[in-house]
Amino acid sequence: MKKAKLVLFSNAIFDSVAESPFPGGIAIDGNKIVYIGPKDELRPFIGPNTTVKDFGDKLITPGFCDAHAHIEGGIYRECVPQADLFTAKSEDECARRCAEFAQAHPELDIICGNGWNLTEWEEGAPAPTRHSLDKYLPDKAVFNFCADGHSFWCNTKAMELADLDGMMKKNPRLPAGSIVREPDGHPSGQFKDGWSLALREKSQKYPEETMFKFTRDYVKKLNSMGTTSMGEVSMVPPDAIVPFYSNVKRLENNGELTLRLFIYPGTKRMETEGLEQLFQYAEFINSDLLKLCGLKAVIDGVPATYTAALLEPYADDPSTKGMLIKPREELIPYIVKANALGLPVRIHAVGDAAVRMSLDGFEESIKVNGRLGLRNAIEHMDAVDEADVPRFKELDVIGSMQPAHLIMDNRIREARCGKERSKYDWGFRRLINAGVKMAFGTDAPVVSANLYESFYMAVYRKNLNGVSLNREGAGDQSLTLAETLKGFTIGGAYLHGVDDRLGTLEAGKYADITVSNINLFDATEEELKTAHCVYTIFNGDVVYQE
Repeated sequence: MKKAKLVLFSNAIFDSVAESPFPGGIAIDGNKIVYIGPKDELRPFIGPNTTVKDFGDKLITPGFCDAHAHIEGGIYRECVPQADLFTAKSEDECARRCAEFAQAHPELDIICGNGWNLTEWEEGAPAPTRHSLDKYLPDKAVFNFCADGHSFWCNTKAMELADLDGMMKKNPRLPAGSIVREPDGHPSGQFKDGWSLALREKSQKYPEETMFKFTRDYVKKLNSMGTTSMGEVSMVPPDAIVPFYSNVKRLENNGELTLRLFIYPGTKRMETEGLEQLFQYAEFINSDLLKLCGLKAVIDGVPATYTAALLEPYADDPSTKGMLIKPREELIPYIVKANALGLPVRIHAVGDAAVRMSLDGFEESIKVNGRLGLRNAIEHMDAVDEADVPRFKELDVIGSMQPAHLIMDNRIREARCGKERSKYDWGFRRLINAGVKMAFGTDAPVVSANLYESFYMAVYRKNLNGVSLNREGAGDQSLTLAETLKGFTIGGAYLHGVDDRLGTLEAGKYADITVSNINLFDATEEELKTAHCVYTIFNGDVVYQE
């Protein structure tokens, strides 16, 4: 019998097949698992050159898959110097943090902040404006990215640097209505959907070698948190694929890429005639580490800015039902053609109207194309109307959700949609009980890329401060730990179409493995909240150990 290069033992192995962990061992040779089973049966795989690790009661799982994230945004949040606004509780505190950051970094001509969140400020607080930033930093451009990824907040100097009029002339599709204006018509400094990416490109430019270092550092950071694969849903248009992924491609060519990226580009303005262009770049992203898996589309916004598309008007602003970025008569042909080309589609749909229209598109695709076995999905789906819940299973649509989104907008949801309509927001249990296939992610950088925080929120339905996020009348919508771990392992692998190679601990599958500091199944609430990774294996090699 051929000896293994690495054998792992533990009293708690969760293979993402069974519902609970078991004692045993795993033998690894090359980049694959060659055997998993009782400890005694692993002895024949151990030779003089085999490395043996006994983790005692620490939990061994498949490598974690963050099924929905944005690699560039994650790099900016975790690795790029910027003012941290995630925990700031007011507009003025954010502005002061930007000033303090500027003082600590006099070498920076542009100040960037990340994580401001209106819904975490005092109830009734108005949207931020340029004036608070101008008060502290009148002579330096300040660009602040919102925590939800759908708004930007700038000072006057930043708007002058960005040249808003020039940007609109170059790209007339930038929505003029997404510029929040003061009574006299002057831009207030807040910009909604459509402008966020454009302003980020204006504000965050770094030398090529610096960005390469940031990229490598971020991959290592993800490995240190147990993440070995990611659904990369940045919706990059075809002609930007090569430059956008050049750094991860360089890592792959150097043998340094220790993360699988399942890539979902977009097409400019979601134009149907641009779909074929994607295949020109398939060779560039067609390996076990970088893989073109389908398309990403966005059809609405978020409740905080009244841009999530709802079936009924907003309770606190009956003049609007939100915003559909793509009308039905354009979205449905887009889905139908993409599926006909063999491309699954993942659709950002937060409001219940956006979810329904997405399901209608997938239903029409089945009528036209038949059931092709594609892994279509709806992203976020914070609100799903009761009538649409069974349609997910009927149409083979995956629910791609982010447990840590429970902390986003939670305080304002009842105000936006009313108590009855909002009670099933993020209704994980209702969907799972209806047989919906689920895949879980973070949406980093919107929230932390640390999946252990997401585990806690999913299982206990609380934010990290211990505040319950359950809603009256909805019953308990929390998940079991087994459901959560499966959503972050085999759920993501299934969504990305690689469940034959990844997502479970089985012989013949790639050896992507995570070891936690404790047996999560035996953890107290506090222990689960503070759990962390101690050992990560990627493609059969140890890439992190505490």
